[in-house]
Amino acid sequence: MYLKPRRRTARRRGLSIRRVFVLFVVPLLIVGLIAVYENRDVIQPIIARVFNDVAQQAVDTVATIGAPTPTPTSDPTDNRRLAEAAWSNGQFQEAVRLYESILPALPNDVSAHYYYTLGLVMQGQINDAVEAAENTVTANPFSSDAWAVRALALNRVGDLRASIVSALRAIELKQDSARAHAYLAESYADLGQFTRAEQEIARALEANPDSYEAHYVSGLYEWEVNFDFITARNELQNAYDLSNGAAHVGLNLARLILFTPGQTEAETQSALALLQDILDRNPDNAAILYQMGTYSWRTLGDSEAGEAYLRRCVSAVPEDIFCNYELGRALNNLGKTDEARQAFERTIEAGSTNPYHYWWAGTTQLSGLGNCSSALRYFQPGYQILQAELAAGSTTYNSIENLEILMSDYEAAMAPCVGGGFGATPTPDPNATATPEPADA
Repeated sequence: MYLKPRRRTARRRGLSIRRVFVLFVVPLLIVGLIAVYENRDVIQPIIARVFNDVAQQAVDTVATIGAPTPTPTSDPTDNRRLAEAAWSNGQFQEAVRLYESILPALPNDVSAHYYYTLGLVMQGQINDAVEAAENTVTANPFSSDAWAVRALALNRVGDLRASIVSALRAIELKQDSARAHAYLAESYADLGQFTRAEQEIARALEANPDSYEAHYVSGLYEWEVNFDFITARNELQNAYDLSNGAAHVGLNLARLILFTPGQTEAETQSALALLQDILDRNPDNAAILYQMGTYSWRTLGDSEAGEAYLRRCVSAVPEDIFCNYELGRALNNLGKTDEARQAFERTIEAGSTNPYHYWWAGTTQLSGLGNCSSALRYFQPGYQILQAELAAGSTTYNSIENLEILMSDYEAAMAPCVGGGFGATPTPDPNATATPEPADA
């Protein structure tokens, strides 16, 4: 059989993928790995960041899957309308409550923050007002009103220089802000810079003749600096009318009437009726409760009524130094020594630096507990404050003459305790224990 020979033709070889990989890709990979190794300090944080982002994304995804359904934010429109209505009716306490309820939904609404802060000032909640004022500025750092109400709040806690800085910032943002000029004038006057205060009052009235803040500060200036009681009363009455019955303006209008010599019984009763009217609409107003309480027991001699008002004041603002102190004095008058002692202890715990407050705190430790060690915890720091006041010639807490009398009372009260014994302690003349008014608005 004839077999046809098989002819094999060699196939032409091209470039295989394996050969391309070996010839080109592998060298590139080697070069790349060398470059990565040589730059590992730069590349390592980048790689770590990528892995961290991926890991965090995984964690967030798991957390989102397991998270409860978010509660929808309530519409603040209705409560805002109610707050504005309450404010118009002089119900500032209710307005504050309503504004507080809507602020979480309106974090950048400077108007809502402004009225909330001003309402706290009116209510005598000055520490809360300072915090609220900071939030007002945060809501809009370029709002003149925000910085102005911050100046007001800082003035009420006695931080006068910070108040001035804040008021100047408000004026920088709005040159013709009567409100800012008025609050600046008030802090200047409190620092004894009377020429500057007068200039700022004039600027406030020029910027807006109908600004209640301008007339209010003008009235305070005429009363406390110029002792022009007639002009002061007219200005405060004007401010009260323009403000639609602002609580802090009404408070000082009533105080002026009550403490101006020569007032008739009818005028005195009208002032008390004004305070009561504000209190009826704002039952937890600490500033009004303080005034009614102190007037009741100090001027009218009605310690029971004073106690009632001052207990309400302490209930409204437990950390209020002045309400706790005056409550202690009223309770002491009623023979409730142990409760008086506790009220004076709260006064000191709240941060008082008044030497009269320390004297009464120490005295009631002795009369109530007969405890020299406890008494000296109050006598000694109070005595040191008093020494510093006299050395500086300061009349912050009373006249130099009355402070010297208090010094003698301290020394007599401490003498038995320092000597290791116990003895009866004298009681200072009530007329010599003038204390500052609370930080009214």
